[in-house]
Amino acid sequence: PTERQVFGKVLLEREGAVSIVTLNRPERRNALGEGLREDLVEATAAADADSATRAIILTGAGNCFCAGGDLKWILAGLESDQGRP
Repeated sequence: PTERQVFGKVLLEREGAVSIVTLNRPERRNALGEGLREDLVEATAAADADSATRAIILTGAGNCFCAGGDLKWILAGLESDQGRP
């Protein structure tokens, strides 16, 4: 039986001794932003802490593993910081 947990935009499934961590933001090509990095850290920590897990597979939903950093999200953060002293 498959066990499934959701960590924001990251899915964690365990099938037997294999945990599968899936970046689940295909509309942005699984780009890191909007908390995806933090969700990924939480999911991999949960998989690592599971004594039944012997292997972890990291994958991405959709047709792209991970496009890297989400530039729209990064630029929005930079623009909002420009008005700060």
